[in-house]
Amino acid sequence: MPPVLVLNPYYDSAVVGFVRSYGKVLEFEKATMTAICPNKIRTNISSKAMADEAEKAGALVPMETLMEAFELLLPGGQYGEVSGECLEVAPSSSGSKSQVRLVPVIDYLNEESKRSADLSFALQRAGA
Repeated sequence: MPPVLVLNPYYDSAVVGFVRSYGKVLEFEKATMTAICPNKIRTNISSKAMADEAEKAGALVPMETLMEAFELLLPGGQYGEVSGECLEVAPSSSGSKSQVRLVPVIDYLNEESKRSADLSFALQRAGA
């Protein structure tokens, strides 16, 4: 099977945007929504050869590390109360443990953009 060009970056961007916007609204409903964004993982979407090559290059996130990221989001976990954020899961080729980090949200372009977002959240809380 030849390597497959996956349109994942487009889907990933859509998921991240949805989580970062709607996840903040859900905080007011006492619910959370967080995305876990691994770099490369072994799936049935791409070929075994592609995953094997990524693993050989040290660019594959082990499934155990991905599961650890999920555990960080459980109640009582390091990010158990987080909503509207993304966890990046990166491989490590230096022999050290793969890394998981909370990806900081990009700042607003200007004060007016922040005011606009704050107004949207306020209106959502008010049920408008």
